[in-house]
Amino acid sequence: MSSSAHLILPSQVLGWPDQGLAFDVAVHVGTLVAVIGYFWRDIFYSSGWFTH
Repeated sequence: MSSSAHLILPSQVLGWPDQGLAFDVAVHVGTLVAVIGYFWRDIFYSSGWFTH
């Protein structure tokens, strides 16, 4: 299931109104920040700028 489906499915199943584009973007940005926050060392060192 795509990340967009995770935004649509609960509102359809539970009868919630559409939260709009700003909410969708905020959820995706939050996911991006969480992934970068978790993998920042791997991203930093694999960038080639620095080595262990």
